[in-house]
Amino acid sequence: TSGANPGTVVLGFGDEASVAPGTRLRFLRVVNDSRCPKGVQCVWEGEVTVEFQLASPAGKSRFELASSRATGTAVGAMHFELKDYGACPPASNRLADAECATVAITTAATR
Repeated sequence: TSGANPGTVVLGFGDEASVAPGTRLRFLRVVNDSRCPKGVQCVWEGEVTVEFQLASPAGKSRFELASSRATGTAVGAMHFELKDYGACPPASNRLADAECATVAITTAATR
């Protein structure tokens, strides 16, 4: 829908979701994970960088989102921001220790 805010998607490794008509976002891989391990007290919380692929009628684009970059990344008319990377929702049917990326998506018309 033109001008509509696609919202937020939660993706685990290998998952993909429709983010606009004919456009799909896929979680490719974790590029870097320097987060503090569970149960350890760290001076710096660290960051995680995740690589995604956006497939649309215009072609495929790969891009990375990092937890330390609050500004996110624009790809075409869409803007992506990594809001969270952590435990997958219970309803995701993933292993207990699986992690998912929560990505906020806006379009140029909603920004």
